[in-house]
Amino acid sequence: MQTKQKVSLILISLIFLTTCRTVKKKSFPEVLNSDEKVVYLEGHDKSSGLYAFYFMDVVIIDPKTAKKFYVTNDIYYDLGPAISADGNYISFISAREFRSYTSYQIQGIGAPSSLYIYNIKKQTMKKVSLDDKILSYFYREGYYFYSDTTEFIYSTKNKINIINIKTKEQRTVKNIKELELSNWRISRNKEMIVVSGYDVNAGYRTTLIVWNLSTGEEIKIPILEGDAFIGDIDTEKGKILYTVVINRKKKKLYEYHISEKKSIEIILPQGQIEFPNYKSFCYTKNGNIIGIATIVKTIKNKKNINGTDEILEYYIHENKFKQLTNDGLIKYQMVYWYKK
Repeated sequence: MQTKQKVSLILISLIFLTTCRTVKKKSFPEVLNSDEKVVYLEGHDKSSGLYAFYFMDVVIIDPKTAKKFYVTNDIYYDLGPAISADGNYISFISAREFRSYTSYQIQGIGAPSSLYIYNIKKQTMKKVSLDDKILSYFYREGYYFYSDTTEFIYSTKNKINIINIKTKEQRTVKNIKELELSNWRISRNKEMIVVSGYDVNAGYRTTLIVWNLSTGEEIKIPILEGDAFIGDIDTEKGKILYTVVINRKKKKLYEYHISEKKSIEIILPQGQIEFPNYKSFCYTKNGNIIGIATIVKTIKNKKNINGTDEILEYYIHENKFKQLTNDGLIKYQMVYWYKK
């Protein structure tokens, strides 16, 4: 990198970090005891976001009270949050080591990433060293807690693997031969995996494949047009929640009913709310849908594409939204947990 480019990067970063350092957000510890938790990434301030070095905070919100607890409240890189099956641990990927440039320390820029596990009850955090390639799969393709805090399940482009973070041993759960994987989900009881990708044997048409790991049953769900993003799997009710996005503009929300082997579209209220936001949406404990939405502003009868990201709960039977946040901060990679 040329000297002028280095200087420019440092100056831009310093301006950005100076703004961020003034932001400290109030946490509500009672959120940690909630029997429902939404965990997501939130821009540290209104200048933070996906195009500002991923300076985001890991946040827990209680959907009943809309109160927040900040697992991180600083200006490091944070990506890929996950929550354990018992709701006691949160993991995320972060570059939380200093790298010095001249007399300044730019937090996260150029620092190596690691996996961090946060103990909710003790409010403590530990670092786990993993291979950079595995970490890149974790935040690009997605990962989940598999067995306590010892094992994690993740995907590559053609495999779904489990890694023991203590021994570093790995085993393959599923080979994905016929698809170029786009996104995937595993059910809460670890009995079902759903993947979305491009079927190489069907002209690269988008296809969902449902694998029942207990019975070995496999179901293919062809998508007629667009790309499919998986939101959640409800094994008790036998439903899979997903969206189809056509040309990045038109978006439809569907439930696939496994026993009937058919998809039913969920017709959402029309207006300024674009819900949900790709993969960040889940079924709630009471059967509603919670997710990240874009609140689109209208200027002179035209939609402003620079809308704000907020967390909303959609009440299916009442066909209405409840807005849980209203802060205008970028939100990303939401996951949901509830106590049975």
